[in-house]
Amino acid sequence: MLNKTAKNLIAQGNALFSERATLDSLWQEQAENFYPQRADFITSRYVGKDIAANLASSYPLIIARSFTDAISTFLRPKGQQWFKIITDDYEELDNDSRKWLEKATITMRRAMYDKESGFDKATKQVDADYAIFGQGVLEIKPNFKKVTIQHKCYHLRDCAWYENGDGLIDTIFIKRKPTALELKATFKDKIHAEVEKMLSGDNPNPHGIVNCYKIVIPNDDIQPTPNGLKHQKSYTAIYLDIDNQHILEEVAVDEFGYIIPRFQQVSGSQYAFSPATIAALPDARLIQAMSFTLLEAGQKAVNPPLIATQDAILNTPSLEGGAINYVDYAYDERLGEALRPMTLDKSGLSFGMELLQNKEQTIAQAFYLDKLNLPPIGGNMTATETTARISEYIRNALPLFQPLETEYNSAMCSLIFSVLARLGTFDPNVPDGLKNADGRGKEIKFVFENPLIEAEGKDKTQKFLEVKAALAGLLRRGPCWSVLSLSLSC
Repeated sequence: MLNKTAKNLIAQGNALFSERATLDSLWQEQAENFYPQRADFITSRYVGKDIAANLASSYPLIIARSFTDAISTFLRPKGQQWFKIITDDYEELDNDSRKWLEKATITMRRAMYDKESGFDKATKQVDADYAIFGQGVLEIKPNFKKVTIQHKCYHLRDCAWYENGDGLIDTIFIKRKPTALELKATFKDKIHAEVEKMLSGDNPNPHGIVNCYKIVIPNDDIQPTPNGLKHQKSYTAIYLDIDNQHILEEVAVDEFGYIIPRFQQVSGSQYAFSPATIAALPDARLIQAMSFTLLEAGQKAVNPPLIATQDAILNTPSLEGGAINYVDYAYDERLGEALRPMTLDKSGLSFGMELLQNKEQTIAQAFYLDKLNLPPIGGNMTATETTARISEYIRNALPLFQPLETEYNSAMCSLIFSVLARLGTFDPNVPDGLKNADGRGKEIKFVFENPLIEAEGKDKTQKFLEVKAALAGLLRRGPCWSVLSLSLSC
């Protein structure tokens, strides 16, 4: 059972971060090779630092970026309504109920893409964290000032969490570093006396950092209040001043408030891994070493080192255009040129380039890019060949994106709907068709549209056309097939 005292919460948070400290080293190396913008897990980065200075090739970064873009393209394709609110009995709903759901879908999309919601920015960051590190942390909360929602992505370095017995994340600790001025603006007179001194003491430091924890824990794990009652809501959100062991705020909340999609988990750990970067990391290291070696070899090939005869050259040799190099007049050129390029064996360059291209192809395969591109269709291909290619494409891509629809898209949309409903965003006049017999609303679900589902639809359409073409051929054999032809046409 979790103890709510500040001291115990700090100890629990510190233990949680200590348990996963070695993950920071792995994430740091993955970031340095594939996502240098995030390469500050175990190092501090100053503004203006060349974050890719350790790289000799940008190819792993480009491939990782392409995979990240593919995730957002498949999950949230631009320019279309990629999600739809439904119920289990959607096909049996009356017209008013369907119209209410359609209106709610439009309202929800408008709230998500509001310019102040931060949806695009936050989800793009979560996509990248998911692709490279195997998980991302997205917070969705109401913005009471604007009566809308806010989306925020947190750095994995600052997050640690627990799973419950069902394997679901229900406890999270997030490190925060607000200034004393920020704490005062947010929590007013609830701040600790030491923070007040930072604002108005003898040596004020209003922009000084105060280490804090942002915590969400389930109420089942919280000790009863002094009067023996528990909160009626599912979770408690706590903001804790670590430096002064002081709880700034404790609020009961309806939802966990965080979506943490996880790529691939192994038993015994609440943290996931990205199979893409795990497979590509050895080749990424090798590509950087090979690129550096080939760059050196290429430089020597076009600007080879020189051989100079000792004492024959009177000045420091210069290779600039129009430069003059003086040779001792007594030197006999029959003994060899006084200054000449060194003869180098360049045969290894082509082999090195071939090997480098092979490793680049391996990295692209590790990031599933060979499975994500729709195969070329058309030309002289038969209908059977077209169907086979689309079917193969779907079989390769579905295992990658189907789990994401459940753990990322569906979970995110469900939380957004819940927050917007509590804010009173939707039409309060809910039709009776969307209510159960006891008067409570029916369970809301989501269906999604994306390029993969479209391809699957094309696959089914192609199969139907094949059957129709076959039946058309049979029709020419006799009139006995006319009834079947009519039913298919209808």
